[in-house]
Amino acid sequence: MKKSIIIIAIIFTLLCSLFVVSVSAEEQENIHISSTEFEVRQGEEFTTTIYIAENANILDFDFTLKYDTSRLTLINVTRIVDLTINTDTEGTIGINYTNTSDNVTKKTMLVDLTFRVDEYLSAGIYDCLSIDQNEEYIAHRLASDGSVEEVDFNCYFPPLSIYEMGDVDLNNKVDIGDATYIRRHLVKLHTLTDFQLVFANTQNDEVIDIADAVALQRKLVKLEVDGYGDRVNVLFCNTDGEILTKKSVRIGADLNVVPEVPFVEGYTNGRWSLSKSEYIAPDYTSLTSEMTVYAIYEKAVSPYMQYYTSHINGLISQYNGVIDSNWTLPINIVYPENTLYNATVDWLSSDANIFSNTGVFNKQPYDKTITLSAKIYSYLNSTTPESSATLTFTLIAKGAYDTPAKSEIVEYLQKIIGGTISSDGSTSVEGGEITCDLNLVRKISNDQVGSSLDYEVRIDWEIDNNGTLESISQVKRTTQEQIINLIAT
Repeated sequence: MKKSIIIIAIIFTLLCSLFVVSVSAEEQENIHISSTEFEVRQGEEFTTTIYIAENANILDFDFTLKYDTSRLTLINVTRIVDLTINTDTEGTIGINYTNTSDNVTKKTMLVDLTFRVDEYLSAGIYDCLSIDQNEEYIAHRLASDGSVEEVDFNCYFPPLSIYEMGDVDLNNKVDIGDATYIRRHLVKLHTLTDFQLVFANTQNDEVIDIADAVALQRKLVKLEVDGYGDRVNVLFCNTDGEILTKKSVRIGADLNVVPEVPFVEGYTNGRWSLSKSEYIAPDYTSLTSEMTVYAIYEKAVSPYMQYYTSHINGLISQYNGVIDSNWTLPINIVYPENTLYNATVDWLSSDANIFSNTGVFNKQPYDKTITLSAKIYSYLNSTTPESSATLTFTLIAKGAYDTPAKSEIVEYLQKIIGGTISSDGSTSVEGGEITCDLNLVRKISNDQVGSSLDYEVRIDWEIDNNGTLESISQVKRTTQEQIINLIAT
């Protein structure tokens, strides 16, 4: 008999402890603070109310609310009950509350927070409100014996949803179901809310009709739709074309806030470009259609390569763009702070007779403008280049003869032929009149133009017959007057 009583007592004790645990767990689930739902578009304001949930059984709390300043701007704080609030630090709202006398057991509205949404925020779901876990985060409950005990509590804040035009059912995606909602609304089988009607107006004409449903359906199958919606997107992508972020702009407006180009190790001068392969500056003003830009970069230059390129630039610049004497360009450069670091230079000229690939200058008979390139390879204690760079220069390679200016040559030819220089500034001579057979001069020397300079100019003559050039040495008269186009080279 005693054993039976003991067993029953044990079972009763276990049941009681299970009941207590169950109640405690239920109470814990109810200890949370939340905020009310809201509906809003880009550039608009909304108000959400922070509240203690029903059956929270909470006496006090202290926490710091964080909001995303890149998406929200705090406009106003309105207390509903007596609590302490600190908004001195942008992006945070410190809140603490105590009921003093007893636990709060019913849903209690605490404070209204009004925010403005960023004008350029693109469609998506954003967690803009959260608890700062690095700051004070504590709550208490009044126990039956009058003591104050610390309790865990949770916070839930609804996300910020920015909807795309056509998302009539507000489920963060646009599909054929949204067109169906518009059609059902038109035949009064379903009533859309005022907020839903904003996204049903796909034609942006303030009238909801069948044209809005048709435009949405055409958009879904990627057909051209004129005047769709009231906003356009700017897509910011990496060099592979993957979307990094998006901005949304009202049609015809400017995008005034452009995200920073992401940092990429080993590269510099990151810029947004309309092309992935070359820099084409985007125009963010008066946008009327979707635009995609890409992050492009330049290879970062090492301090060693900076020294080598500076050294070459210095050598070339001292000649002020004119090479007039025998000159051997360097093909090896040693880094001064560490002689084990060095560079080799390959030279390339647009005229190999003037500059060889070893950088040796050979004077020619006449002046000539050339392009000179230096391909630099930087080495760090190895035979494998650390980096490479190419420098390009445009130079005048002086010849053995001191040649005249172009204007002097043209003036002399005008005296011979009686023509005038052509409007494009070339050495063509036109507009003259030939009254006898004319042997074309093939060579001009200093004594022919009365110059003290020692030079000689060779001239090749061509005639332009409807775009076909033919070499000639004389012009003969014919029985009929004709217009010819002589070209002197």
